[in-house]
Amino acid sequence: LGAINAGGGGGGAGRLCPSGNGFSRGGGAGGGSGGAIYLQAPDVTVAGRLGANGGGGGGGADTTEGQGGFNGQVTSKASGGFGGGILASRGGDGGFDSDAAEPGDQESSGEGNAGGGGGGVGRIVISTRNNLSLDQDRSSPDAVTVTY
Repeated sequence: LGAINAGGGGGGAGRLCPSGNGFSRGGGAGGGSGGAIYLQAPDVTVAGRLGANGGGGGGGADTTEGQGGFNGQVTSKASGGFGGGILASRGGDGGFDSDAAEPGDQESSGEGNAGGGGGGVGRIVISTRNNLSLDQDRSSPDAVTVTY
Protein backbone atom coordinates (compact mmCIF):
# COMPACT_ATOMS: atom_id res chain seq x y z
CA LEU A 1 0.00 0.00 0.00
CA GLY A 2 1.18 3.48 -0.78
CA ALA A 3 1.08 6.83 0.92
CA ILE A 4 0.39 10.45 0.10
CA ASN A 5 2.81 12.57 2.13
CA ALA A 6 2.40 16.36 2.13
CA GLY A 7 4.80 16.72 5.06
CA GLY A 8 6.82 19.89 5.56
CA GLY A 9 10.52 19.99 4.81
CA GLY A 10 13.12 19.78 7.55
CA GLY A 11 14.76 23.05 8.57
CA GLY A 12 18.30 23.72 7.42
CA ALA A 13 21.22 23.32 9.77
CA GLY A 14 23.00 26.27 11.35
CA ARG A 15 26.16 26.94 9.34
CA LEU A 16 29.69 28.12 10.00
CA CYS A 17 30.50 31.12 7.81
CA PRO A 18 34.03 32.56 7.47
CA SER A 19 34.34 36.08 8.88
CA GLY A 20 37.12 38.49 9.78
CA ASN A 21 37.54 36.97 13.27
CA GLY A 22 37.24 33.30 12.38
CA PHE A 23 33.71 32.04 11.90
CA SER A 24 30.20 33.37 12.36
CA ARG A 25 27.82 30.75 13.63
CA GLY A 26 24.20 30.52 12.57
CA GLY A 27 21.04 29.34 14.24
CA GLY A 28 19.01 26.50 12.75
CA ALA A 29 16.17 27.22 10.33
CA GLY A 30 12.57 26.40 11.21
CA GLY A 31 10.92 23.30 9.79
CA GLY A 32 8.26 23.63 7.11
CA SER A 33 4.60 23.31 7.96
CA GLY A 34 2.68 20.32 6.68
CA GLY A 35 0.80 20.90 3.44
CA ALA A 36 -2.76 20.10 2.46
CA ILE A 37 -4.34 17.01 0.97
CA TYR A 38 -7.80 17.47 -0.54
CA LEU A 39 -9.56 14.44 -2.03
CA GLN A 40 -12.98 14.74 -3.67
CA ALA A 41 -14.88 11.99 -5.46
CA PRO A 42 -18.32 10.35 -5.25
CA ASP A 43 -16.74 7.36 -3.50
CA VAL A 44 -13.40 7.37 -1.65
CA THR A 45 -11.53 4.38 -0.25
CA VAL A 46 -8.26 5.06 1.57
CA ALA A 47 -6.24 1.85 1.65
CA GLY A 48 -2.84 3.44 2.19
CA ARG A 49 -1.77 6.30 4.47
CA LEU A 50 -2.21 10.08 4.35
CA GLY A 51 0.16 12.49 6.09
CA ALA A 52 0.51 16.28 6.35
CA ASN A 53 2.81 16.66 9.34
CA GLY A 54 5.43 19.32 10.07
CA GLY A 55 9.16 19.07 9.47
CA GLY A 56 11.72 19.25 12.28
CA GLY A 57 13.77 22.40 12.89
CA GLY A 58 17.48 22.53 12.16
CA GLY A 59 20.10 22.52 14.92
CA GLY A 60 22.27 25.58 15.59
CA ALA A 61 26.00 25.80 14.86
CA ASP A 62 28.90 26.29 17.30
CA THR A 63 32.19 24.41 16.87
CA THR A 64 30.67 22.46 13.97
CA GLU A 65 27.64 22.93 11.78
CA GLY A 66 24.30 21.77 13.16
CA GLN A 67 22.26 18.90 11.78
CA GLY A 68 19.29 19.60 9.51
CA GLY A 69 15.81 18.71 10.74
CA PHE A 70 14.00 15.71 9.28
CA ASN A 71 11.20 16.02 6.73
CA GLY A 72 7.59 15.57 7.87
CA GLN A 73 6.67 11.90 8.14
CA VAL A 74 3.44 9.97 7.59
CA THR A 75 3.68 7.61 10.59
CA SER A 76 6.01 9.30 13.10
CA LYS A 77 7.11 12.68 14.40
CA ALA A 78 9.89 14.43 12.45
CA SER A 79 12.83 15.07 14.77
CA GLY A 80 14.71 18.33 15.00
CA GLY A 81 18.42 18.31 14.18
CA PHE A 82 21.16 18.24 16.82
CA GLY A 83 23.23 21.32 17.61
CA GLY A 84 26.86 21.42 16.48
CA GLY A 85 28.70 21.91 19.77
CA ILE A 86 28.23 22.97 23.40
CA LEU A 87 26.91 26.46 22.58
CA ALA A 88 24.42 25.24 19.98
CA SER A 89 20.95 23.88 20.57
CA ARG A 90 18.74 21.23 19.06
CA GLY A 91 15.90 22.04 16.65
CA GLY A 92 12.29 21.44 17.68
CA ASP A 93 10.29 18.43 16.54
CA GLY A 94 7.67 18.97 13.85
CA GLY A 95 3.98 18.83 14.70
CA PHE A 96 2.50 15.35 14.35
CA ASP A 97 -1.14 14.24 14.32
CA SER A 98 -2.72 16.26 17.17
CA ASP A 99 0.60 17.26 18.79
CA ALA A 100 1.80 20.82 18.30
CA ALA A 101 5.22 21.63 16.85
CA GLU A 102 8.00 22.25 19.37
CA PRO A 103 10.13 25.36 19.55
CA GLY A 104 13.87 24.98 19.05
CA ASP A 105 15.90 24.68 22.24
CA GLN A 106 17.56 27.85 23.50
CA GLU A 107 21.22 27.71 24.46
CA SER A 108 21.30 28.55 28.19
CA SER A 109 24.31 30.90 28.33
CA GLY A 110 22.84 33.29 25.78
CA GLU A 111 26.07 33.15 23.74
CA GLY A 112 25.23 30.29 21.42
CA ASN A 113 22.86 29.60 18.59
CA ALA A 114 19.39 28.24 18.99
CA GLY A 115 17.79 25.50 16.98
CA GLY A 116 14.91 26.32 14.66
CA GLY A 117 11.33 25.53 15.62
CA GLY A 118 9.44 22.61 14.12
CA GLY A 119 6.75 23.14 11.49
CA GLY A 120 3.06 22.81 12.33
CA VAL A 121 0.68 20.16 11.02
CA GLY A 122 -1.22 20.70 7.79
CA ARG A 123 -4.75 19.67 6.90
CA ILE A 124 -6.42 16.69 5.25
CA VAL A 125 -9.94 17.01 3.81
CA ILE A 126 -11.95 14.26 2.12
CA SER A 127 -15.17 15.24 0.35
CA THR A 128 -17.54 12.50 -0.85
CA ARG A 129 -21.08 12.21 -2.14
CA ASN A 130 -21.75 8.53 -1.47
CA ASN A 131 -19.31 6.27 0.36
CA LEU A 132 -16.15 6.86 2.35
CA SER A 133 -13.90 4.07 3.61
CA LEU A 134 -11.27 5.51 5.92
CA ASP A 135 -9.66 4.24 9.10
CA GLN A 136 -8.52 7.43 10.91
CA ASP A 137 -5.41 5.53 12.07
CA ARG A 138 -4.27 5.84 8.43
CA SER A 139 -4.49 9.64 8.43
CA SER A 140 -2.20 12.03 10.28
CA PRO A 141 -3.54 14.51 11.24
CA ASP A 142 -7.09 13.14 11.31
CA ALA A 143 -8.93 13.86 8.08
CA VAL A 144 -11.89 16.22 8.07
CA THR A 145 -14.70 14.56 6.14
CA VAL A 146 -17.52 16.40 4.37
CA THR A 147 -20.36 15.49 2.03
CA TYR A 148 -20.98 17.42 -1.16
